[in-house]
Amino acid sequence: MLTIRHLALMSLATLALGTGSPLQAAKVVAAPVATPAKDQSTPTPQTSGGGCTLMIGYYKNHAWAIRPLSIYLGTRGGAKTLVVSTQQIGVDVLNQKVYGAASNGITKLYAQLLAAKISNLAGADPSAVAGVFVQADDFLATHNYLDWSKLSATKQKDVLAWHDSLDSYNNGFTGPGHCGSTVPPVTLALACVAQSTGTQGVAYLSALVASGGTPPYTFAITGGSLPPGLALDRPSGAISGTPTAGGALLVHGCRDGLQPRHRPDGERHLRYWR
Repeated sequence: MLTIRHLALMSLATLALGTGSPLQAAKVVAAPVATPAKDQSTPTPQTSGGGCTLMIGYYKNHAWAIRPLSIYLGTRGGAKTLVVSTQQIGVDVLNQKVYGAASNGITKLYAQLLAAKISNLAGADPSAVAGVFVQADDFLATHNYLDWSKLSATKQKDVLAWHDSLDSYNNGFTGPGHCGSTVPPVTLALACVAQSTGTQGVAYLSALVASGGTPPYTFAITGGSLPPGLALDRPSGAISGTPTAGGALLVHGCRDGLQPRHRPDGERHLRYWR
């Protein structure tokens, strides 16, 4: 009778096939990954001087960060350009109550454009929205919040598209990233389930378990092979099947949602017995 044991204890993982003499030893390799995971944690607001962006909610609650003044929502000298010359005007723009209402597309554009420009002035790279800055400023030089209802459906759609692009930039989905989403690297680790046993000719189930990094995870055999009859499910890490013979050299790898390849780093040891 052939017995399989898949056991993890700290950094030692053992797969036993029966109770005879050792057959082979191999390394089970996890793939730790440094993950600058965007929006995977609760943001801790901070100033954007480090080259990151902040949302309108931060700036309206931290008026001192609305600087340097003046900031133009529209081109300089534009007939309807809104000039943010004081921090209070900035707060009013961001609150979306004085210069129109939150249901007004131009009012919403004002708020997102102002937040994006503040972050840019504080050092955030504007490349991702540079074209939007130009288009929005050209438009706001000749239109203000009182003109929203007079716009054609096509032009309203343009305004909302600019708003959405700036919102995505301020939230860190595009551009240099949101300040509150910059977290220390999280290591991706790989382990086996606590314990499972099986017998040759009998269905077997065990699993590799990943932690850290950024889900979803995928698993792979990066060297050697499982014992005949067993297979690894890449999305879940489950090892299942009906073993028919002893095993051979095996190396496991794991990657997270941000890592393009299974990169070996860090060791877990497997031993096989017949």
